[in-house]
Amino acid sequence: MSELTFRSKTIQRVRQLISDKRARDVEHAFVIEGEAAVRDAIRFGAKFDSFVVVDDKQSVASETAVPVHVVNNATMGRLSDTETPSGVLAVVARNDSTIEEISTCESIVVCDGVSDPGNAGTIIRSASAAGFDAVVFTERSVDPYNPKVVRSSAAAILSLPIVIGATWNDLQPWTTMGLDANSNASIWDFDIPQKLALVVGNEAHGLSNACDITIAIPIANEIESLNAAMATTIACFEIARRRAELR
Repeated sequence: MSELTFRSKTIQRVRQLISDKRARDVEHAFVIEGEAAVRDAIRFGAKFDSFVVVDDKQSVASETAVPVHVVNNATMGRLSDTETPSGVLAVVARNDSTIEEISTCESIVVCDGVSDPGNAGTIIRSASAAGFDAVVFTERSVDPYNPKVVRSSAAAILSLPIVIGATWNDLQPWTTMGLDANSNASIWDFDIPQKLALVVGNEAHGLSNACDITIAIPIANEIESLNAAMATTIACFEIARRRAELR
């Protein structure tokens, strides 16, 4: 198998999927990077399109039976979105769903204008780990298939349905519960709705709309607030714990 150069059409296509949201939207695909992420994606039943690997990493793709393109380390370095390339890139089909498709879900997380890729990826990972059914992104939010979001999610973006471009009207099937550091209601003391949408707002501006309920995470030592991803993680696992007690 001959090595592909950086200028080859195959490699330029992968480069576009990494750098250009429009390309990801048109192809309905995105790129994951790293051996661990690929193995998790396989476990989650991802639909692989192709691999780009350095020569000694070809075995990573052996379970998938899709095209494998070999590049040298210099080409991988130019292509990768990370400072220290892993030597493995995979093109994968997106995991998009619609509001209608998740309308029967019991618990969802809503990213309402979350713009930081690291926060978004961690929120996806935490929601999946806590057993939530889906993650919804409103129109003002970061692209969940941005490479930094995908990397922060540790491939969890492939483990549950993702809805993009939702509006507040789309959330009507659920009782919306917003994380708000100024709320007088504590996360440790509230009744869990049967159908719950946990809403986390923009890092700088908070929630864009009024929720049915708002809750706060009590904080000691005069710390003003928690990182959006950390607060969402705490809330997800507290909700999961309370649901488990009710069963």
